[in-house]
Amino acid sequence: MPVDPIELPYVFNGQVKPGIWRYLLPKEVHAYDIPQERQSTCDDCPQAKFEGYDPVYRCCSYHPIMPNFLLGLALRQPTSAAAVDKLIGEGWVLPEGMQRTPQQWADYLIGLGESGFGEAQVRCPNLNPANGFCNVHAFRNAVCSTFFCIHDHGNKGSHFWLAIEELVSQMESALGQWALNENGFDTKAYYKRMDELAPDMKSVADPVTKCWSKRARKHLWGRHYGKERALLQRCGQSVADNRDKLWEIASSSPILEAVTFDKAMDKLIPAKHRDQIDPEDLDYDAEEVPLKELLGTVRRRYRQLRKVPERLRLSPRVKIEKNPRDDAESRANAHKPFRVDLFCRTKGETVDTTEFLSEAEVAVLNLFRRGRSVSERTLGLPPFKKLTRPMEFLAEQVGKRTLIQPD
Repeated sequence: MPVDPIELPYVFNGQVKPGIWRYLLPKEVHAYDIPQERQSTCDDCPQAKFEGYDPVYRCCSYHPIMPNFLLGLALRQPTSAAAVDKLIGEGWVLPEGMQRTPQQWADYLIGLGESGFGEAQVRCPNLNPANGFCNVHAFRNAVCSTFFCIHDHGNKGSHFWLAIEELVSQMESALGQWALNENGFDTKAYYKRMDELAPDMKSVADPVTKCWSKRARKHLWGRHYGKERALLQRCGQSVADNRDKLWEIASSSPILEAVTFDKAMDKLIPAKHRDQIDPEDLDYDAEEVPLKELLGTVRRRYRQLRKVPERLRLSPRVKIEKNPRDDAESRANAHKPFRVDLFCRTKGETVDTTEFLSEAEVAVLNLFRRGRSVSERTLGLPPFKKLTRPMEFLAEQVGKRTLIQPD
């Protein structure tokens, strides 16, 4: 029988995303010429090879939050269904979806402060340690779908993907709560029950596994305890049945929160590690940003991503030298004859970013040592003719601040 497209990976301009993205994103976003993020190669992880990340888990040293409807859709496929059943059995899943416990959240932030991301002992339960693959890859959440360790466009690329992540994350939250209500689950009562757990945070998680304790799950699932799989499936089906109206549904569905519980959870973080908490997570009274505003941010970030000023010059903080081939990273890039270092603005002797480029790419950079207009005449010079996408290369270098506007 034919497979529903909502269950299949979606190729978004070269990037493989979850099948739900076919229906979540507005039409205009589907037409974007998005970055390929060529350096973020998970199968040959540069962070594991050169920065000390765990070679199996890499950037999956993180507890993702997965909305119930994605788990419900994942139950339609054998491999991902087995993974979801395991999550339910181990106590990872609440009615709103896969959620980290306060203890897991604390462990993650403490690990960030002590070891750093990618090296801490937090591990995503969806990753198969035998092969390094994600068992729910076609159903992963917004954060996992938009995270790249290295961006082709530098900070501009990071800002673009963050805008996409914030848009999709808010849709996931809204649709998850809407799906519960559609299936007779009282979300207001659920978040009230969540707040009731705040005075006794030690009882929330199993002391050994640190997943949600049986007591907490019984309290939060209510009459659906023991029938978790069925509710997740119905949530997935509700979203699938309304796939052509998801933007309208998410836009009109207010998002509820367990503020008392969230405050108690943040208090578990030791004072010396509280700087690891995103300041926005501590703004408990913040109003929900309308989806249309988040989409407006995505548009602006995309325009900035593609913008190339009329005049450019090579940044004085850039040093270009031949690839020394004297360490693991330079040897891994032996096919690129040049190394380009960008030094930090505040610490002029500290390298901020490094990339390895071809002879033609370096020749293009050298054209702008004294500043030059980005004109048809410039683009017609010999070095540009050797590049497949010359304007894309310039946009990337502008995003990385290798090329800047003259003063």
